[in-house]
Amino acid sequence: SISQADCKEIQKPIYQVALPAMKVCQTFPHALWYVPYSRSRLNLPDLYIQQGLIQLDTTCRHLGENTSMSSSLLSASLQTLILEVGIGHQVLTYTFDTFGHLA
Repeated sequence: SISQADCKEIQKPIYQVALPAMKVCQTFPHALWYVPYSRSRLNLPDLYIQQGLIQLDTTCRHLGENTSMSSSLLSASLQTLILEVGIGHQVLTYTFDTFGHLA
């Protein structure tokens, strides 16, 4: 995984070229860069968010397979987490802030 700060550094030179080419003012609020197209007309991809979505997608696909080594490792890791935290079978539905210290 790439940290959020590193992702911003990677994206910075791209946006320095892309924003003027898109005729976007440099003072346009940074928080609105990633808002969906229907709201701000930019809808720029956030590398950090995209990375997380790809990781979630990969995890979901591997958990659905019973034949791959990755699915076995992920299943074992989740089962271990459930035992360590001790809160039941839906351990991923709880917030990390609440139970992260147990993991």
